[in-house]
Amino acid sequence: MDLIPFINNALADLSSFPCLRQELRQFLSGTSIHLLAIGKSAYSMAITCTDVLSSKGIAYSGYLLTKYGFEGYSIPNIVTRQAGHPDPDENSLAYSKEIVSWLETLQETDTLIVLLSGGGSSLFEVPSEGISLDQLIAQSNALLRSGKSIAEINQARSSMSAVKDGKALNYVACRKILCYALSDVEANDPAVIASAPFFSTKDRRVTYKIIGDNFLLRKKLAALLPQPVTVHPQFISDSADCVADYLSSFAKKHNSPGIHIFGGEAPVEVSGTGSGGRCTHLALAFSIKVAGSENISLYAFGSDGNDNLEGVSGAVVNGSTLDELCESGFDVGSELKNCNSYVALSSVNAIIPAWKTPVNVNDIYVLIIG
Repeated sequence: MDLIPFINNALADLSSFPCLRQELRQFLSGTSIHLLAIGKSAYSMAITCTDVLSSKGIAYSGYLLTKYGFEGYSIPNIVTRQAGHPDPDENSLAYSKEIVSWLETLQETDTLIVLLSGGGSSLFEVPSEGISLDQLIAQSNALLRSGKSIAEINQARSSMSAVKDGKALNYVACRKILCYALSDVEANDPAVIASAPFFSTKDRRVTYKIIGDNFLLRKKLAALLPQPVTVHPQFISDSADCVADYLSSFAKKHNSPGIHIFGGEAPVEVSGTGSGGRCTHLALAFSIKVAGSENISLYAFGSDGNDNLEGVSGAVVNGSTLDELCESGFDVGSELKNCNSYVALSSVNAIIPAWKTPVNVNDIYVLIIG
């Protein structure tokens, strides 16, 4: 069974942001509305927001800051900027300072709508005094290769930033701030999403709402798939190798045919110089565990369509993948140690390409038994 069309449809449904539309239609009115969208999903979120504003006849202006290549056609009255991800670059700093300067012009009586999604940590950055771009990049590289969780990574990033951990609020005079976030973190913690530039437990001006997350995508996908389908509620955050062990063991113990959908983000502590990402690494490790099992397959993919490599969402493997790799001359154990999962799996056409409508809500693991 090919799950790719089902996954694309589930992503398209989520990317229309029905929860955001509902929130905006209920609570928005008046004038002097300003919009700031930050993150890998900033463009689609901004489209939804401006569509609602226009339908209500509300004038607006604002900024959009996203990753290179993640923008679409121009949005009226919105200044669009692009910067580096996963590491910050010169544009991250230049455009973030530009945005901060714009925020400082807003008045107390204005309303600021903030749309946040994952990727905002590298895109929106004004370093603390005395911190250079080179220092930020070195920190980012070390953290992303460390195998640490998003929460741990973002906490470390905040120590070198003048906008993270609620510090961006220092530049905003608006008495009304509406922040809508697409979560890519465990438990939808607003103190972690995009390193929390506009979240502070001490600032009561901010109304903060989660408008989508990994579990919502799992449910949307489950509703489209042939039954029986089980959506597992936990957010998996163990290492990719541990998750491969867990999923393969689960599959072998459950003999009844069916589809099981898991989600989370399983980090990889990079130990080699190969080419690959979280999902391809997990899939390759899983293929070893289920070798010879004719009734087990796994789709492991990033919802944002970028498994550490442009154009790559993840991989699909089954009980025959290991034999195919061995016949192609690969020592799979060595490829895993070298973090070379993409090269190995692409040789047997196991790679899942980027999605038509990516949404940044972590990774999905679809286990098919039978």
